[in-house]
Amino acid sequence: MNKKQFISLQAYLQQGLARLDAGQPAHAMRHAQHVLRYYPWHLAAYRLLGQACLADADDNGAAQCLERVLSADPEDLAAHAGLALLKETAGDLGTSLWHIERACDIAPYSRELRAERTRLHARINGLPLPRLGISRSGMARLHLLNGQWWRTVAECQSLLERKPECIDLQMLLAEALWRGGNWERAGQICEAILVLLPNALKANLLLATVSARAGQRNRSMDCLSIARSLDPENLVAQAWLGPHSPVVPETVHIPVPGARGAEEPPGELPEETPQPLPMTDDLVEDSARWRRSMEQFLRRQSMAKYDV
Repeated sequence: MNKKQFISLQAYLQQGLARLDAGQPAHAMRHAQHVLRYYPWHLAAYRLLGQACLADADDNGAAQCLERVLSADPEDLAAHAGLALLKETAGDLGTSLWHIERACDIAPYSRELRAERTRLHARINGLPLPRLGISRSGMARLHLLNGQWWRTVAECQSLLERKPECIDLQMLLAEALWRGGNWERAGQICEAILVLLPNALKANLLLATVSARAGQRNRSMDCLSIARSLDPENLVAQAWLGPHSPVVPETVHIPVPGARGAEEPPGELPEETPQPLPMTDDLVEDSARWRRSMEQFLRRQSMAKYDV
């Protein structure tokens, strides 16, 4: 391999994120699209492409990419926050609030997100509200971060009795059960998640781990095949599962664009979508401020998300 003609996926995506952070979304798009030609399911590339479309005011392109990210990672903070922004811009305040609430649950430590949730509640209800605190779902996640998996299990089970469709809570429950040693029940929950979201990365990784332990090698390999199509370098597996990861990190290289002798594969990119609906006058000022604030927040989250 001529090293000058190839670059690692991680390094190339980090270059794209740096371009986005420097206010060059068109360059960031090209980085993401180049990766997707070789790895058409690559989750981090779709996240980058969605972020770049958002910064470039391609709202429909951004929504398409970020929704695809959520189909593989329903706990993706950047995707929920980005879609909250897009839905508010389009005037769909109810859906915007749903996404910002999910983002607050996933990042309960973020005062910035909680402030936006309070603002959006006030806008919908037409009344000023006191600043909203951490939700029960957010507390469940904090318990797990503090190693109190049993409190997370109890809280998730209680919440899921009222919101059984909440897949991010199901994934949190599966992780808590696994960390508490109840591998069998964790695997059952992952199986249920995969019925709805067959490409869910964490559910596939955890089920692969549980299945391998149970001697179900074929099931484990099937799950790993899906996981590796989303994360070819196994970065998420290593960061999330650590020593229990069924795969080890790998350095995967792709040709540098324009390098001599590097063949471009015929991979397809997302199709174009119709132009977004225009904003009404009363949305312009709030949405512009919200967009600037969240674009900055999302760029910071993107850099942190991939730095594993």
